[in-house]
Formats: sequence, C-alpha cells, structure tokens
Amino acid sequence: DVRIESSSFCYTAGDHSNIYGRGGRSCGWREGPSFDVVASLVRGSHLSDEQRLTFLAAMLKQHPTIVNQADYGTHTCMLKMLVETTSDPAILNLVLSVNTIVGLIPD
Repeated sequence: DVRIESSSFCYTAGDHSNIYGRGGRSCGWREGPSFDVVASLVRGSHLSDEQRLTFLAAMLKQHPTIVNQADYGTHTCMLKMLVETTSDPAILNLVLSVNTIVGLIPD
C-alpha cells in the first residue's frame, strides 16, 4: 500500500512500513489506532449509534489513552472532539469514565 499526502509519503510491504516527510508519527504492533482512524469512525455516518458505541468500548478497553490523542493539525484531543460533536450520552459517559489519566490541551 502507498499513501501520498502534501507533506508525507508512506508505504508498506508485508510487515514493514516507512514514512517520509513530516515526522512525529511512528508505527508499532502494540500501538492503538491513530486519532484520524478513531475520529473518522466515530464521525462517520456509516455506523449506527450502537456500532459506534461498541467500537469505542472495544478501543477504550484495549487502548484507554486514545482519549488523550490529539489531531496532528488542530491539536484537538479525542475527548474534547467527542464532547463537542457527540450528542449520544452513552458515548460521553463511556469516554468520561475511562480508567486513565486525562490530559486536556488548553484552548
């Protein structure tokens, strides 16, 4: 697979991947999903509310620190994005009850 962006180039071959360009991101087998992956699934209209909640519950159980991940461009953290864009009380309750240290980036 190959991905070309305005400031980065990424390719994968088998179990190896390389990223060239703007740094700051690295890959690892035990790492959780990126902010972009979680945000696109949560914001996407292709999932029902139940599927969205199931996805988030599974991700937060395995990787609770995703609530602290921030968008690379806007520096908005996942928790803030969900609080501002989600009206589902079950999702808000889920992300606010995560068993991890929560660190918010000041506005």
